[in-house]
Amino acid sequence: MRGDLDKERRYLVPVSRLDRAGQPDVVVHLAVYEWLSMYQEWVTGPALCGYSAQQGPLEAGTVATCQACLEWKPRYERMLAPGYRPEDDDPEVLRRRLGEAENERDRLRAESEDQRKAKQTAAGAADRFRDALCEVLGYPDDNPGDDVLVAKLREHFGKTGPEATAWRDRMAGYEAVRDQISAAAREKGAGE
Repeated sequence: MRGDLDKERRYLVPVSRLDRAGQPDVVVHLAVYEWLSMYQEWVTGPALCGYSAQQGPLEAGTVATCQACLEWKPRYERMLAPGYRPEDDDPEVLRRRLGEAENERDRLRAESEDQRKAKQTAAGAADRFRDALCEVLGYPDDNPGDDVLVAKLREHFGKTGPEATAWRDRMAGYEAVRDQISAAAREKGAGE
C-alpha cells in the first residue's frame, strides 16, 4: 500500500484497536494515514472516534466497524480530498457566501423586474404609436401589420426602392447580445 501513495496527501485507513480496557475486542477503527518526513515513515494517528489505535493500517479491504468512526468518515473524506479548502467547512464563511449569493440573486431579480417593466412600457408605447399611425394612414379599425405601415409611410414621404433594414439588423444584434448577457447571468447565478 505504501509504494503507490502520494507523500503530500493524507489517507483514511482501517486500524485495529489498541489493547486497552473499555474497547470492544472486535472493533476496527478508521485513522488518518500520513507521511512524516522527520521519521521518513508512514504513520497513523488516533482513531477518528478518539480512541487510541495500533500503529499502521490493516490490510487493504478491511472494513471499519466502529460506528463513531463511520459517522466521522464523510467529513474526513471531504477534508482529505485534493483541492479541499478549510473555509469550505467554516460556518461563518459559508454564511457569508450564502448572504452574497442571496444578495446577487435579489439584485438580478430586481434588475429582471426593471427590464420586464421597461419592455412592458415600450410595448405599450409601440402599440399606441401603431394605433395612431393606423388611424392617420387610413386604417382606423385594424392594424394591417408593421410591413404595410412602413410601406405606407415610405410612400407618403416619397421614398422609393427597397426598405432600409439596417435598423432591424441592429435591433436583432442588440437583442442577441442582451440574450447572451442574460444567459451568462443565469448561469453565474445557478453556479454559485
